Amino acid sequence: MHDVTLHDKRNILVVFPNLGDNVDRSNYLNDVYVVCINVYKKSKRVEVILASKTLLSPTVLYSVQKSLKSIFEESIVRIKITYETDYAIEEVMAKYWKDILLVVLCNMIIAKAILSNAKYELDGNNLKIMLTTKGASILLSKKCNTVIESLIEDYLGKLVRVEFCDYELTTQDRVSYIKEKESEENRVVAKSLKVNESIIS
Repeated sequence: MHDVTLHDKRNILVVFPNLGDNVDRSNYLNDVYVVCINVYKKSKRVEVILASKTLLSPTVLYSVQKSLKSIFEESIVRIKITYETDYAIEEVMAKYWKDILLVVLCNMIIAKAILSNAKYELDGNNLKIMLTTKGASILLSKKCNTVIESLIEDYLGKLVRVEFCDYELTTQDRVSYIKEKESEENRVVAKSLKVNESIIS
């Protein structure tokens, strides 16, 4: 590993000027500083350690990470950030849940149909993701829980344990489903009788 530690923290736009090409993004980076850059030559990985005065959106950090990949060419780039203020996990999740989902879906297209519109519940550091369909086992097999845990740790500085909960039909859902099935069956029967009457006549 080749470790590059900056003697004085430098603004990320000074260390990586090309990040300022995106004006909208650069406005968020004025208070973001590069603390350290770790280069792992054998595994072709780069780890950029950042510090920020304010909480940043995961979508902004994901955009930064993609730009850094173009700088470090074929290397796998990971960014980790710490914040001067210790934000409560409840505040972080309430503010950025939709952004977290957006970044995850950019990385795991297969999860889109399952994770879209998912809600969450917090129990301490346990993050329960409530799905609107079945698919928890698929997400686990693709290690989507690990992806989300790493994203929240790297981008938001919080440790969580992710659990997926399949959607379960409520009593009202079951009643509505049965009524819909009966209505559909009645329509099919009525249509069949109408056809038979037409043939007979």
